[in-house]
Amino acid sequence: MNGDLYIADAYMELLVVGAEGGLATRVVTQAQGVPFAFPNGLDINDENGLVYFTDSSSRYQMRNYLSVRLSGDTTGRLMSYDPQSKQVDVLLKNLSFPKGVALSQNGDFLLIAETTSCRIMRYWPRTPEAGTFEVFAQLPGFSDNIKRSPRRGIHSKRKKRGGYPAATDMNGFHDFIKKSLHVEVTKAQLSNKVRRLKKKYSNNAARKKYNPTKPHEQNVFELSKIWGGGGSRASVSSPKSNGAAKSNGKATLASPAAPKEGSRKSEIGGKSSVSVRSSEMIRFGMRSLPDESLDLVVMKGLDLLPDAKKAELDAMWKKLHIDELELFVEKNQLMNEQVKLVLEKLKSSDH
Repeated sequence: MNGDLYIADAYMELLVVGAEGGLATRVVTQAQGVPFAFPNGLDINDENGLVYFTDSSSRYQMRNYLSVRLSGDTTGRLMSYDPQSKQVDVLLKNLSFPKGVALSQNGDFLLIAETTSCRIMRYWPRTPEAGTFEVFAQLPGFSDNIKRSPRRGIHSKRKKRGGYPAATDMNGFHDFIKKSLHVEVTKAQLSNKVRRLKKKYSNNAARKKYNPTKPHEQNVFELSKIWGGGGSRASVSSPKSNGAAKSNGKATLASPAAPKEGSRKSEIGGKSSVSVRSSEMIRFGMRSLPDESLDLVVMKGLDLLPDAKKAELDAMWKKLHIDELELFVEKNQLMNEQVKLVLEKLKSSDH
């Protein structure tokens, strides 16, 4: 060992600082063509210098750590980096929010803390079991970091189940999610929605087989497993309209799927533009469009246009919203006037 210090940085990927100190240097940013999104835990084999590290998700960054847990994301990976050959290898993939990693004292196996599944995985990099993995321990709470204890053995930091804002603190969950919503909702409305979703999930999970009719219903069902873990009795049949293969949630040695681009608001001049929602498009005569095409037009279409055209469309949508509000006010004023006239007529007819 030459005394180099390796760092798994959530945003700067894998870094190294030389034995003499100085600025950190980035050594690797991706593996098998998939960029790192959330590097987390790290350990080094003192014998051969191999650096073992985890990427908690290929889809979400650290700032969206809660989304990794709530979405049931399984794009986490365990990798090794060889300082001599400068090569990075993917050892495990399809992991559920892997965080800490610890190498055994004699270097024959690795332990990986898998947060979402509340378990510790064991991977054998050498010995007759080389390349295999297994569940080492199932924990009563969410595992976090893991390291060798000075008194021999392994120590893993964990949180009790329900320790996330969405499970215990509706105020925290409301603050977390409100920036991602297109409409304003109160804590009471959000709490009621979550309660109804939980009840719907419980009813569906109690069935022997759940057959969603729309793609988003299956997505909601998968997300709702935060209330029931993996022990629900219902099996899910993919809707015919969605032919995408779904992960079985188990760690494998195959490459993870490339992360999907998330929908986002377009920005012009540093300010959020008017958000165009699917419901508005449907109201204006686009009911016949398939969900996938409507999503392309609404959520991603603006980003395909030049900035000038986007600004023009945003201005048109803003004017339309203003016109709708003015019409709403006029209709209410007319209705109030009519109610007053009818009321006066009713009062006069009593005499």
